[in-house]
Amino acid sequence: MAIQLSAQKADRTKLSPMLIDRMTQSVATARGTEPVAEEYVLALVKLTDGDVTALTRRGCRIVDSMGTVYVALLPVSQLAPLSLDQRVVRMEANPLSRPLTDVTRKVVGADLASQGVQLPQAYTGRGVVVGVCDVGLDFTNPMFNDANGQTRIRQAWDIYTGENTGYAGFGTLYTTPEQLAEARGTCDSTRFHGTHVAAIAAGSAVGGYQGIASEADIVMSLTHLSGCTDEQKAALINSANATLSDDTADPLIRDVANKKLTLSNAMEALAVKHVVDYAKAHGQPCVVNCSFGAQQTLATDYSLQEEVMNSLTGPGRIIVCSAGNYSDGILHHVKPAHTRMNERMWLKGSLTPTITLRSAGRFTLKLLPDIEGADTLRLTSEAIVGAGDDGYEVSADINNDDVLDKFRVEARAYTLSSTPLTAFTVTLRLPTPTRAYTTPSFAIVIEGDAEVEVMGASNAATFNRLNATGYVKNAPYTVTVPAAFKDMIAVGLTSHRDSVTNIEGNRITYEYNNNALGTVVSWSGTGPTLEGRTKPDVVAPGHNIVSAFNGNCQPADLSASKRAQLVAKERIANKDYYWKAESGTSMAAPVVTGTVALWLQANPQLTPGDVKAILAITARHPEADETYPNCRYGNGEIDAYRGLLYINGLTGIEGLAAHQPRQLSFRLSGRTLILAPLSAAAVPGTSPSGSASAAAPSVPFTVTIYAIGGQSVLRAQPTDGTVDLSHLRPGIYAVQVDSGEAATTGSTLIRLQ
Repeated sequence: MAIQLSAQKADRTKLSPMLIDRMTQSVATARGTEPVAEEYVLALVKLTDGDVTALTRRGCRIVDSMGTVYVALLPVSQLAPLSLDQRVVRMEANPLSRPLTDVTRKVVGADLASQGVQLPQAYTGRGVVVGVCDVGLDFTNPMFNDANGQTRIRQAWDIYTGENTGYAGFGTLYTTPEQLAEARGTCDSTRFHGTHVAAIAAGSAVGGYQGIASEADIVMSLTHLSGCTDEQKAALINSANATLSDDTADPLIRDVANKKLTLSNAMEALAVKHVVDYAKAHGQPCVVNCSFGAQQTLATDYSLQEEVMNSLTGPGRIIVCSAGNYSDGILHHVKPAHTRMNERMWLKGSLTPTITLRSAGRFTLKLLPDIEGADTLRLTSEAIVGAGDDGYEVSADINNDDVLDKFRVEARAYTLSSTPLTAFTVTLRLPTPTRAYTTPSFAIVIEGDAEVEVMGASNAATFNRLNATGYVKNAPYTVTVPAAFKDMIAVGLTSHRDSVTNIEGNRITYEYNNNALGTVVSWSGTGPTLEGRTKPDVVAPGHNIVSAFNGNCQPADLSASKRAQLVAKERIANKDYYWKAESGTSMAAPVVTGTVALWLQANPQLTPGDVKAILAITARHPEADETYPNCRYGNGEIDAYRGLLYINGLTGIEGLAAHQPRQLSFRLSGRTLILAPLSAAAVPGTSPSGSASAAAPSVPFTVTIYAIGGQSVLRAQPTDGTVDLSHLRPGIYAVQVDSGEAATTGSTLIRLQ
C-alpha cells in the first residue's frame, strides 16, 4: 500500500515523543519523492469510551486491550489524523527497555542462599503462579522441574518463532510438556538472562542450588527488549504480519515483511498481561517478575504504560520490577529560577549523547565540547519550539587540523500530557576523538529567569566523570521504569559477597562496589522518581548470585569474561547444564518475586499496597542510622521469614524469634523433625531440602512448637537432634529453638501433612 505523505496538522500533546519523531521522519522521507510504502508502529492507545472505530476506520490493527487502553499497530500516516480525533485520548510508544544486569563489570559468583535467603519450609510457593517476563528463557531447564522430574512451567510464550499461534497472535504458545520439550531450539538461544532470573525466583533444588518459590507454577513470557538479533526481530515482525492481516493479499503483508514496523515497549505490557490472564483463568494468585527497565527522561511520558501496568495489579496480582543499575552516574540537575547554571557533562561510550530538559519558561542553552578550537553553540528555547516538527539544528566548524568534522546539535520540543512543562531533547553529534580532545566532556551553560531541569543519559553523558575515582554512590533520580510506577514493587540490590571460585578453580575478586558489604550496592537504582515518589520499595541480595544458565546457549560462544562467571556444571539426562554468577537489580528482583510468591501462598489476596505494608513492618534495616523508607533502601532489605510470621499473625507470640537460626538446619522425615548444626563455613539453604542428616547440636537446646493460633503445643529437649511430632494434627507450626548461642537460636515454620 503506497501513500503520499505530507506535513499534517496534529495534536502533538496526544503523542509521545517517539511517535512524534516517527511521524516527522516519515513526512521528511516522503518530501519530494514518489509515494512510499506505509509504515506501522506498535503503540498503546487510550480511547474515551472504547469506540474502536476510531482506530479501525483509519487502518489500525488492534492486538489486545486493557480497559479503554489498546495495544495496536498504527499506520504512521494516520498518527496526525488520529491525534485530532476526539475519541483518542492519547497514543504512546517508547523505546525498548533493556535487561537490568551488568555482566561487563561484575564478573563474580556466589550461591543464592549465601546471601541470607533461606526458604521457610512451610512455604514453597505451591499453588502460586510465578511469571517471568524476560529474554533468554530455557523452557526445558531441570531447575524448572518438580521432584518427579515433571516440568512446573504451565505455559510459555515465545514471540520469536515466526509463527502466529501465540498469545495475542505473536509467536507460539507452548502449553504442554511435549510442546515445551520441542521448543528447545528456540531462536532466543544467544542470551541467558531470563533463565538466570527465573531460577532465582522459582528454581527447584538442582546441583546444590535452589530458588525461593521452588514449588510454584511457572509461566514464562519471552519479552521484546533491546539487544535482540535481526533474526528475532524479523520473526516477531512476521508474526505480527501473519496474525493481524485478515486477508493474505493485504498490502500489510508486503509492507511489514519489508520491516516497515517500529516495535516499542508496548510488548512489555502484553508480556505481563499474558501471565495475569493465565492466573485469572486458573483461579490462582500470581506475581510477575520484570527484570528490565529504561531510564527516566524529562522528555518521555510513560503515563499510558503506567496506567496499563497498574491496572494489571490487584488482589493476588503483584508485579515486581528491577530498580536499575546506573546510580553511579549523576544524571539529574536543576537550575533554579533567576540563576545561571555552568556545569560539565562527561561522555560515556558515545559521541552522540542525548540530554533532556524541561521548563515552564524561556532559557538559553550553551554547549562547548572539550576540543581545541571548538566554538560554543547557542540555542534558545524559543527557537527550538518555533522549529516545530522540523526540529532545530545548529553546527559550527572546529578550527583545528586534527578534527575534520563539525560540532552539531539537534533539538526538538515536546508538550507532555502529564505536566504543563515543555520538554526538550538535545542530541550532540561530536567528531571522532583525536589528540585535539582535552577531556571526554562538554560544558553546559543555561541562562534565563526560568527554572530548568536537565537529565543526562546513563549510558552516554553524566554530571560526573566515570573513572576509577569518579564513580558516585547511589545518585538520585536513577530508578528506572516500570519500577518507578506507583503500584510496582521496585527492587534495589544489596551485596553480601565480593569474590567467588569459578568452575576452573580460579578465585575472582570483585571490587566495583563503593559501599560496604551487607549494605545497598553503590550503583543500585535510587529514587526519587521524577514525580517525587520514594523508590525503590525494598532491596534484596542481588550481588554475585549463582543461578541457572540457559541450556540452549553454548559456553564456548561466551566471551572470556563471561565464561569466567560459570561456577558449576552437572550432567543431567545426557546434557551438560551450567550455573552462572550474575549481579544486578535483575538478580535482586526475583528474590523479592519468589518471596512474594511465598506470601501469596499464605494469603492469596495480597495487593501491592499490602505487600508494601508488610515490607514497612518486617524489612531489615541494614544501616541503623538511616530513616526508613528512603530512596536508597526503600523499606529496607526483604525478610521472607519475618514477613510470613507477620502474615500468619505469629509476631505477637512471646518467646518466638523473628529470625531463623543461621547455623541450624530443619527438615521433616514423616512426622519427625530433624535438626542438624551447620559448620561455621556453611550457610543455610545451600543444600537441597532433606539433605541434612540428624546430628546433636554441640550445646543443649530446647525446642518449643507453636500452633498458628499462638498456643504452645509441644516442648522438648532432644539429645539426638530429633523431635517426635506424631501426635500433632496436620497444619503449619512455628518451631522455636533456644540454645543460648545466637547462631543456633531462632525459629522456623514447618508444615505437617
